Amino acid sequence: MRIIKRFNALKPLASVASLSAVCLLLALSCTKKVGTEPKPTTVAQCDTISYARDIAPIIEKNCSIAGCHVQPNPSAGVMLNTYDLLKAKGEGGRIKARVIDQIPTPMPPAGLTADEKKLIECWLENGYKP
Repeated sequence: MRIIKRFNALKPLASVASLSAVCLLLALSCTKKVGTEPKPTTVAQCDTISYARDIAPIIEKNCSIAGCHVQPNPSAGVMLNTYDLLKAKGEGGRIKARVIDQIPTPMPPAGLTADEKKLIECWLENGYKP
């Protein structure tokens, strides 16, 4: 009988010990991530985009056409038929504003595909590679 009374007296202590052990295990298993999130793999692909291979064909097909951004009467006086001219507009923020953000109106008016926009955005963000 005495043993049963001692065992019953220890039950609350066992519960507290069990709960403490569970809390300690939970606290030790938590980790805190410090630093910046890794960049998505698409950024590495953006590093390979060049004007000559990727951007010029989009511009020639959609922008450097009669009635738009070529001579004799370039739209809004903006020429976009060379790397240097396009780079200057890119550095000034006009390409991003008009093509990507579509402010105040989209350029080209007929729009670009999502892939074409992504190529241009990557080119702008990664140093205007020739």
